[in-house]
Amino acid sequence: VIINVGLLNNITSLDK
Repeated sequence: VIINVGLLNNITSLDK
């Protein structure tokens, strides 16, 4: 789950 969260966070940072 932690890995999934990190991936989601990475995508959000890139989108920003």
